[in-house]
Amino acid sequence: MPARSVVAVLLALLTGCQTIGSSQSALDAASRERLQARLDQLSAQSSTIETGTAPDTELQQSLREALELLDRGRDEDALTSLAAILRDHPEHTETIRLTAATARRIGDWRLQNAALRKLIELQPDSPVVLNQCGKALLQTNSEDGANSDVTQAGLAALRRAVELESANARFAHDLFAALAERQLDSEAEAVLEQASRNCPQDALLAMAAARYFEDRGRWPDAILQYGAAIKSSPREPLWRRERGMCFARLQQWDKACDDLQPALHGANAATLKTAFLTWADAAYQAGRYDEAATALDRLRTEADHRTPETEQQRIRSLLKLRQFDTATDAALQAMIDWPQNAELRQLVAELERLDSAGS
Repeated sequence: MPARSVVAVLLALLTGCQTIGSSQSALDAASRERLQARLDQLSAQSSTIETGTAPDTELQQSLREALELLDRGRDEDALTSLAAILRDHPEHTETIRLTAATARRIGDWRLQNAALRKLIELQPDSPVVLNQCGKALLQTNSEDGANSDVTQAGLAALRRAVELESANARFAHDLFAALAERQLDSEAEAVLEQASRNCPQDALLAMAAARYFEDRGRWPDAILQYGAAIKSSPREPLWRRERGMCFARLQQWDKACDDLQPALHGANAATLKTAFLTWADAAYQAGRYDEAATALDRLRTEADHRTPETEQQRIRSLLKLRQFDTATDAALQAMIDWPQNAELRQLVAELERLDSAGS
């Protein structure tokens, strides 16, 4: 049976737009003969099968056959088998789930979305089903506008999941993320506020909120959310590091250092260059020259990150710490590496004057 015909049959069954008789006519002769024996067996027991109940032995066998076909890469034959089951049992949820998974596997988003929406229709009071189906609908419709039909169906499912299970932080997080991604900020923040009351100890929810505020340049709000995450998981260095970066944005240098210094203690300077540079600058601005020198030394030795600007800051920090010999050696090496840099030449001249004054 051609794949296009199978998909048309499944779409009709899932959307309720085609009768069993008309879907039968869409099957080619060979498939019709092969499937009829199976359908005859199913029809004898169809009156005993109820939506949402465990399938009988015959139905289980049909589903196993579809799975075996998928395992062998015979996606079209698997869809044909699923269409046959749904003709007699159009509300059998396991078959619809397998149809959605198969459609996703072959990249047929229209068929997948029809199956997902059918599951939502059949299980409107299952928060797990609503959450999973809502996310899947939105994932395959991420480039469409917030007002598209599929997007609205996905958002509605996520909203309903939160309504049914308001204390589930994961459901709230998924709805919040979906709304924020589509720039539905007012509703996203309302969901966040309610979730924060319902799940005050959930660090990941606070982290998502902090990222949201960071993206919008709302540094004080981000700091509050990172604080909530740190309170829940005080040993997690990521959240303390990110809060320190926010403090630096606000030029609250001491607070930035108080977070960045412990957060970066055992970190990899090669992969966190920006954080180390922020720590060095915050420490220098705060007059914590030993920390500034430490941060820049680690960048230099661990990440091989050394520029005229970082060397100037390192040399000036060493001077503040009265480590004149080390500062002089660093300045001379910098002049060898960047002989045309005017700021470095000026710094070397200052060192010479200090050396003359001290001799």
